[in-house]
Amino acid sequence: MGENLDQEEEFVEEMEAATPRSPVDAAGEAAQIADAGHSWRFQAAMSPPALQYVARLRGLEVAPLSEPFSYCELGCRNGVSSNVLAAALPHGSFTAIDPKPEHIANAKRLAEDGKLQNIDFIACDYDALAEQDLPQFDYIVLDEVYSAVSPEARGAIVAFIDQNLKPGGLVYVGYNAMPGWTPMLPLRDLMMSYTSLKQRSRIEAAAQGLRYLKYLHDNQAAFFRANPGSVRFLAGLLRQEPTVVADEYLNDYWQPLYFSNVTADMAEAGLAFCGSSQVERNYTDLIVPKEYWEFLDTAENEIVREIHKSLILNEALRRDIYCKQTEALPKDQQGRLYEDLVFGANKLEKDIKRELKVGQVNIRLGGGLYDALIPIVAQGTHSFAELLKLSEMKGQDPRALQTALARLVARGQFMLYAEK
Repeated sequence: MGENLDQEEEFVEEMEAATPRSPVDAAGEAAQIADAGHSWRFQAAMSPPALQYVARLRGLEVAPLSEPFSYCELGCRNGVSSNVLAAALPHGSFTAIDPKPEHIANAKRLAEDGKLQNIDFIACDYDALAEQDLPQFDYIVLDEVYSAVSPEARGAIVAFIDQNLKPGGLVYVGYNAMPGWTPMLPLRDLMMSYTSLKQRSRIEAAAQGLRYLKYLHDNQAAFFRANPGSVRFLAGLLRQEPTVVADEYLNDYWQPLYFSNVTADMAEAGLAFCGSSQVERNYTDLIVPKEYWEFLDTAENEIVREIHKSLILNEALRRDIYCKQTEALPKDQQGRLYEDLVFGANKLEKDIKRELKVGQVNIRLGGGLYDALIPIVAQGTHSFAELLKLSEMKGQDPRALQTALARLVARGQFMLYAEK
């Protein structure tokens, strides 16, 4: 025991010697965190074409993307997603909100560099959303925000959605989910406890905490032997920069959420679960092993079914879509919802895989329909209606074509376009 304590003291001395001692003021640290790599990420799952596609898979009739629309991103970070979408969809009106002024400053510079005229930026705490004079929106999106803010802020976000989402509007909520994050919770708590009494900036605390966890692992702490899932999470943490770890995990309110929690919150704003922007999740046979299908059919409702799926898949991240419109079109009328959807290849034809793993399921995209469809779409974008008119598609069941396209979209082989 004494020898281990000595080793711990030596480790701490080594760690502190290697940790920068120069003070980092609040503005400097905030700037470093604002420049963290994940803050510059484009999230394609939040694009209006992607959201519309899932709604139409659900049988919901939504306004064509060719019409003007309004879009709001909460927690825009450095504004990459909203700026890219504003540039790609100039007939849309975009609003990007973030509580960090340095994020908004970066986002504004991007918009100025791109000479964008259809996007506004607001630096605002989520608790103060109600004080903003904002219009109603067709789309409200937030990615990895909802599980990283206080319960009060979550309540303010729900109230904002309730007040500012148009009838028939869509909401995207990406969040860290349970039960997949279970192995991470003790690691995060250990980091927080170990660094809480140290006079360090959050970035320095993150670096120190990572070294502490690595020390425990390398010295075969029983916790890691008993929890192999935590070993994988630690490996992932060690690959990240301390700025990212500080921003993501050393947050007093970081808390992965269960699907049932989020769905209950969205119901308070009059929203119903619409589906997942991860297209494969909307098809049980594409993501859940066959032995669970019969069991899932016993679920009393869709919410219970989703809870079962989260546990079966051990989900750590959900990207869900909610809607105010809950009444689907009759089955015999849903076909027209696909007509103006535009599909394009996301890869060269030679790189499009025919055998791939989706979730826990291996699928093969083989047969005459795929042999005809893949070369056509790889050469250029086509609407669903155009595909059906091609001679190569003659005699194909429209429902079979819908399924084939969904499978190709599900793993990034194809993607949705706003227009041709």
